Amino acid sequence: MEIILTVREPSDEFQRDLLALLDKHADRVRMDTDWNVERAARFCAELPTRARGIVQGVVAGGGFVSAEDWRLTPGASLRGHAGALKQTLERGARLGWWPDGLRAPVASVGPGFGKVQGYRMPTELLELFATALSAEGPAPGATPAPGDRSASPD
Repeated sequence: MEIILTVREPSDEFQRDLLALLDKHADRVRMDTDWNVERAARFCAELPTRARGIVQGVVAGGGFVSAEDWRLTPGASLRGHAGALKQTLERGARLGWWPDGLRAPVASVGPGFGKVQGYRMPTELLELFATALSAEGPAPGATPAPGDRSASPD
Protein backbone atom coordinates (compact mmCIF):
# COMPACT_ATOMS: atom_id res chain seq x y z
CA MET A 1 0.00 0.00 0.00
CA GLU A 2 1.13 3.54 -0.74
CA ILE A 3 -0.27 6.57 1.08
CA ILE A 4 0.19 10.03 -0.36
CA LEU A 5 -0.62 12.84 2.01
CA THR A 6 -0.96 16.54 1.36
CA VAL A 7 -1.81 18.84 4.25
CA ARG A 8 -2.37 22.50 3.52
CA GLU A 9 -1.74 24.91 6.39
CA PRO A 10 -1.67 22.40 9.26
CA SER A 11 -1.97 23.63 12.83
CA ASP A 12 1.22 23.56 14.88
CA GLU A 13 -0.12 20.68 17.00
CA PHE A 14 -1.13 18.61 13.96
CA GLN A 15 2.24 19.21 12.33
CA ARG A 16 4.13 18.13 15.49
CA ASP A 17 2.00 14.98 15.81
CA LEU A 18 2.36 14.06 12.14
CA LEU A 19 6.13 14.63 12.13
CA ALA A 20 6.46 12.52 15.28
CA LEU A 21 4.53 9.69 13.60
CA LEU A 22 6.62 9.92 10.45
CA ASP A 23 9.81 9.98 12.49
CA LYS A 24 8.69 6.82 14.30
CA HIS A 25 8.34 5.07 10.93
CA ALA A 26 11.18 6.84 9.09
CA ASP A 27 12.49 3.62 7.58
CA ARG A 28 9.27 3.33 5.55
CA VAL A 29 8.80 6.99 4.59
CA ARG A 30 9.94 8.39 1.25
CA MET A 31 9.80 12.11 0.61
CA ASP A 32 8.34 13.09 -2.74
CA THR A 33 11.03 15.28 -4.25
CA ASP A 34 10.35 14.54 -7.93
CA TRP A 35 9.00 16.81 -10.63
CA ASN A 36 5.59 16.00 -12.08
CA VAL A 37 3.53 17.70 -14.78
CA GLU A 38 1.48 19.73 -12.28
CA ARG A 39 4.57 21.07 -10.55
CA ALA A 40 6.32 21.78 -13.85
CA ALA A 41 3.28 23.66 -15.19
CA ARG A 42 3.04 25.75 -12.01
CA PHE A 43 6.78 26.46 -12.13
CA CYS A 44 6.59 27.61 -15.77
CA ALA A 45 3.46 29.68 -15.16
CA GLU A 46 5.16 31.56 -12.32
CA LEU A 47 8.27 32.46 -14.33
CA PRO A 48 8.76 35.86 -15.95
CA THR A 49 8.65 35.82 -19.75
CA ARG A 50 12.41 35.63 -20.42
CA ALA A 51 13.01 32.88 -17.84
CA ARG A 52 10.06 30.90 -19.21
CA GLY A 53 11.56 31.34 -22.66
CA ILE A 54 14.80 29.76 -21.43
CA VAL A 55 12.83 26.71 -20.23
CA GLN A 56 10.97 26.55 -23.56
CA GLY A 57 14.27 26.87 -25.44
CA VAL A 58 15.91 24.09 -23.42
CA VAL A 59 12.95 21.78 -24.01
CA ALA A 60 12.81 22.62 -27.74
CA GLY A 61 16.58 22.11 -27.95
CA GLY A 62 16.39 18.60 -26.58
CA GLY A 63 17.94 19.52 -23.23
CA PHE A 64 20.26 22.39 -24.13
CA VAL A 65 19.99 25.93 -25.40
CA SER A 66 22.96 28.16 -26.13
CA ALA A 67 23.18 31.35 -24.11
CA GLU A 68 24.03 33.25 -27.29
CA ASP A 69 20.48 32.56 -28.45
CA TRP A 70 19.24 34.65 -25.49
CA ARG A 71 21.65 37.57 -25.58
CA LEU A 72 20.03 40.68 -27.05
CA THR A 73 23.39 41.71 -28.51
CA PRO A 74 26.40 39.43 -29.06
CA GLY A 75 28.41 39.05 -25.86
CA ALA A 76 25.85 40.89 -23.70
CA SER A 77 25.21 39.86 -20.12
CA LEU A 78 22.36 37.57 -19.16
CA ARG A 79 22.53 38.63 -15.53
CA GLY A 80 19.10 38.31 -13.97
CA HIS A 81 17.43 36.18 -16.64
CA ALA A 82 18.17 32.82 -15.02
CA GLY A 83 17.95 34.17 -11.47
CA ALA A 84 14.18 33.96 -11.77
CA LEU A 85 14.48 30.19 -12.18
CA LYS A 86 16.08 29.87 -8.74
CA GLN A 87 13.78 32.44 -7.13
CA THR A 88 10.67 30.69 -8.46
CA LEU A 89 11.90 27.31 -7.23
CA GLU A 90 12.56 28.73 -3.75
CA ARG A 91 9.26 30.64 -3.64
CA GLY A 92 7.32 27.51 -4.66
CA ALA A 93 8.90 25.52 -1.82
CA ARG A 94 8.16 28.32 0.65
CA LEU A 95 4.51 28.50 -0.46
CA GLY A 96 4.04 24.72 -0.47
CA TRP A 97 3.61 24.29 -4.23
CA TRP A 98 6.29 21.58 -4.16
CA PRO A 99 8.55 20.09 -1.51
CA ASP A 100 11.70 21.79 -0.34
CA GLY A 101 14.66 20.06 -1.91
CA LEU A 102 13.16 19.70 -5.38
CA ARG A 103 16.12 20.00 -7.74
CA ALA A 104 16.33 22.85 -10.21
CA PRO A 105 15.01 21.76 -13.61
CA VAL A 106 17.39 24.03 -15.54
CA ALA A 107 21.05 24.67 -14.79
CA SER A 108 23.41 27.12 -16.36
CA VAL A 109 26.41 25.72 -18.18
CA GLY A 110 29.70 27.51 -18.11
CA PRO A 111 33.19 27.64 -16.73
CA GLY A 112 32.01 28.65 -13.25
CA PHE A 113 33.09 32.24 -13.83
CA GLY A 114 32.43 34.66 -16.64
CA LYS A 115 29.58 34.42 -19.08
CA VAL A 116 27.12 31.53 -19.13
CA GLN A 117 27.50 29.31 -22.20
CA GLY A 118 24.02 27.85 -22.13
CA TYR A 119 21.31 26.16 -20.12
CA ARG A 120 20.73 22.43 -19.65
CA MET A 121 17.85 20.27 -18.42
CA PRO A 122 18.26 16.62 -17.39
CA THR A 123 16.98 14.27 -20.09
CA GLU A 124 14.46 12.64 -17.75
CA LEU A 125 12.67 15.99 -17.28
CA LEU A 126 12.33 16.95 -20.96
CA GLU A 127 9.10 15.10 -21.77
CA LEU A 128 7.53 16.12 -18.48
CA PHE A 129 8.27 19.83 -19.04
CA ALA A 130 7.21 19.60 -22.70
CA THR A 131 3.85 18.24 -21.54
CA ALA A 132 3.57 20.94 -18.88
CA LEU A 133 4.36 23.71 -21.35
CA SER A 134 1.87 22.42 -23.94
CA ALA A 135 -0.86 22.05 -21.30
CA GLU A 136 -0.14 25.52 -19.94
CA GLY A 137 -0.55 27.25 -23.27
CA PRO A 138 1.28 30.39 -24.34
CA ALA A 139 2.84 32.69 -21.78
CA PRO A 140 1.17 36.00 -21.05
CA GLY A 141 2.67 38.50 -23.46
CA ALA A 142 5.00 37.52 -26.23
CA THR A 143 7.70 34.99 -25.37
CA PRO A 144 10.75 35.84 -27.45
CA ALA A 145 12.10 33.06 -29.58
CA PRO A 146 15.76 32.16 -29.23
CA GLY A 147 17.79 34.57 -31.30
CA ASP A 148 15.04 37.20 -31.43
CA ARG A 149 17.11 40.30 -30.77
CA SER A 150 14.17 42.68 -31.20
CA ALA A 151 12.51 41.72 -27.91
CA SER A 152 13.36 43.58 -24.76
CA PRO A 153 14.27 41.68 -21.60
CA ASP A 154 12.03 41.48 -18.51
